[in-house]
Amino acid sequence: MDDVLRSVIEIARRHLPPTSAAALGQDPDADLSALGLTSLRTVDFLVEVEERLGVALPEEAIRAETFRTPRTVADTLRELPGESAR
Repeated sequence: MDDVLRSVIEIARRHLPPTSAAALGQDPDADLSALGLTSLRTVDFLVEVEERLGVALPEEAIRAETFRTPRTVADTLRELPGESAR
């Protein structure tokens, strides 16, 4: 597991209900929506990811599939050209 994925999991835990945060553990393929990442929590999660990792997701990357799992978030971040999330 790389630093980007580890950071995404850590941030995701803060935006999930406490019992779900514990259930997330280190599973990069856990379904964030099923764990309680609502649309409102997703916005807060996105803001923290951008601030903590120093990236800006382009509008076209902000879609449900991007935030399906910690891995899909990390993969999207790694695909950003010239960003420090690599």
